[in-house]
Amino acid sequence: MGDLLHVFNLGTARNTAACVLKIILQSTLIFDAATIELRMEQATSDLRNFAKQNHYQLKMKKFSKSKLRWQSKKFPELGSSGSDCHVVMVWLEKLLLRHALDCFRDITMLVWSANHCMRTLYAGQWFLTPGEKQTVSFLGTVYINTYLRLSHEAIANREFMWKTIPKIHAFDHLTHSERNVNPAFYSTWMDEDFLKKISKTIRLTNVKSAQIRVLQRWLLAVPANLSKSKANLR
Repeated sequence: MGDLLHVFNLGTARNTAACVLKIILQSTLIFDAATIELRMEQATSDLRNFAKQNHYQLKMKKFSKSKLRWQSKKFPELGSSGSDCHVVMVWLEKLLLRHALDCFRDITMLVWSANHCMRTLYAGQWFLTPGEKQTVSFLGTVYINTYLRLSHEAIANREFMWKTIPKIHAFDHLTHSERNVNPAFYSTWMDEDFLKKISKTIRLTNVKSAQIRVLQRWLLAVPANLSKSKANLR
């Protein structure tokens, strides 16, 4: 089973978010500052306000050309964590729907279909119902077909936009799988979070004994953490 975190949030969604942002920031229809840099500041402020109002944790400090990999002969890609990419995608959906501009219809459909596909999966149980499975398949088709059409247009126009990567193929398999099992339960969010927590301990131990030392120190902390959790339940 593919891992949604790496297939989507750290995969095709980062390309999607960066391309959508590049299109929006090149225009003055949503953010109206005089230069792209000033429009990036407006977008950053709007994103941070959105995250605060909706209680999202956002590590990203600001949008910049380097953060979006905005260069003449490179494909845009959002340099962010998986969680930040999720926040940006949800924000872009609200932003585009709020303005409802015809010229942004394709990218609005692209972001909307991707987000709703993810919401359906993460809200589902271990085994998807026939209705959920049909919804995921339909939204996955809309997202992939729209992305590939935009990619085809970019190639015809000789533009470095909408990079087609193998993870799009993996995403297609996940959303059109004949199995009823929900791929959201195979996402490695907690695994990635655990690696971040133990990395500090690893850096403080000898490379030859790091594995056993990490396990020993983790086990030493278990009783204290269990007591703390038990106290919080009272």
